[in-house]
Amino acid sequence: MTTGHIVMLLDNPLKSDSRVEKEAASLLAAGYNVTIHAMHSEALPATEERNGYHIIRDISPSIDHPFSSEYRNFRERFVNMLSNQSFDALHCHDYKMIILGALIKKAKPTVKLVYDAHEFLPGWPMYQELSGFSNKIKGLLVWSYFVYKEKKAIKHANAVITVGPALAEEMKTEYHLSVTPTVLRNIPERLAFNTDSDYYKRLYNLPSNALVFIHSGNIYHSEERVQLMINAVMKIDRAYLVFIGDSKRIKELETANTNARVLFHPYAAQEQLFVLIHAADFGLVHTWQPYWRSHWLSLPNRIMEYTMVGLPIIATSQPEFMKLGMTYGNMVFYRGDAEEEMVKAIEMGISTQVALKRNAVISATSLSWEVEVMQLINLYRQL
Repeated sequence: MTTGHIVMLLDNPLKSDSRVEKEAASLLAAGYNVTIHAMHSEALPATEERNGYHIIRDISPSIDHPFSSEYRNFRERFVNMLSNQSFDALHCHDYKMIILGALIKKAKPTVKLVYDAHEFLPGWPMYQELSGFSNKIKGLLVWSYFVYKEKKAIKHANAVITVGPALAEEMKTEYHLSVTPTVLRNIPERLAFNTDSDYYKRLYNLPSNALVFIHSGNIYHSEERVQLMINAVMKIDRAYLVFIGDSKRIKELETANTNARVLFHPYAAQEQLFVLIHAADFGLVHTWQPYWRSHWLSLPNRIMEYTMVGLPIIATSQPEFMKLGMTYGNMVFYRGDAEEEMVKAIEMGISTQVALKRNAVISATSLSWEVEVMQLINLYRQL
């Protein structure tokens, strides 16, 4: 399919979603017409033109409640509507959308169905994070429903995409796919940005010899694991920990915080985010869920952002992190469930900071979205 109309389905309102926006813009530049159906939001316009592609916010938030009558009614209307429209390919971002996509494909067999799996759902038992026995039971039922439906829906896909090599192999095995999914890492676009190495020192009135460690983006791990990370950084003299983000979880952490060396900063758009990342001394990657395959084999946005900006990284010793770090020599690793190991990793990072920084700067020139996205363009040309 060298040209044509691609319809994307998205399970959020697309206020900002770097992966989706980069893919849409790159496909548009390659000659495709792109329309994105995103989740409805009262805070955002029903339709929007952005960077040349069209956004329609008409997907009901009831997609989070698959057993509700509201979801069933929405599903019937939405599938019927798209089945009667003219387009060439349906690009479904994540598991809730591939379920809708498979229904549309059944009604419109000529359309090419592409599944862009940002997560590996069978390896992400999210219900275990819920508090209370009844909530866990409800969460288990919803998760099991989505796992079952996704496995059925993926059989209708003409192509599957995921975010890293390890997850691609895991998906091929889990879903009995004949072809390994295409890997499209979420590498940020290369942007020119101002540098300001004293930004945090001025903003928070830190001493001149302060070492700034950042954790950028949302927090997905337990309270205990978050506290482990804080405790490890606080054991380092002159170390400060800055959480960059606006999520509810981070706001709760900020409200409860009493430590003067634990600081909080609002999230930012990509160019400004690069400034915030570059101003730190080290980036922290702290996930560590060995029994959750989706987390264990992941390659999260923050590690790619730190790498692209040329920031030394202290990361949990997980397969994809270690592969990237050993390629570029810009990381130090530790077990995420052992505070003393994290402390040792930070101390090693400080003692080898000059070499890590040199390698980190080299790594920033070695990755490129423009090269990475050719995997996506070639996939569409072969459909």
